[in-house]
Amino acid sequence: MIEIYSILLNWYILLDKYSLVLCNGKIGIIYKVWKRRRWRWVSRRKRRRKRRKRKRRKRRRKRTRRRIGRRRRRRKRRKRRRTRRRWRTRRRSRRKKRKRTRRRWRRTRWRSRRKKGRGRGERGGGRGKQGGINNYFN
Repeated sequence: MIEIYSILLNWYILLDKYSLVLCNGKIGIIYKVWKRRRWRWVSRRKRRRKRRKRKRRKRRRKRTRRRIGRRRRRRKRRKRRRTRRRWRTRRRSRRKKRKRTRRRWRRTRWRSRRKKGRGRGERGGGRGKQGGINNYFN
């Protein structure tokens, strides 16, 4: 979009690929549109609708940004709450451990292609020991 700024009344002419639009640069309201080889006025209703749409979009953007910040804060709070209780090391039950090992071998070999980079130990827990391009099961 090319903007041509004219001196009188600070009108912008926006040369889009498809439309030639004349609008007030300060508030960005479209007043005239180039249609059928001459400038046509855009109705007040349309102008209003456009303005409302723009405002709504702005509000929505603000809201989502706020929400993201809130989510991050909440997550941090939760994390803090969890880490505070770590004065006594919790021992994992033997049953749980056994369950995990059994589960690992029950899985079919071919499906573990997808599971690469997850799981524990030499199966690439933190994507540590991973085999080469032809080695799925390292």
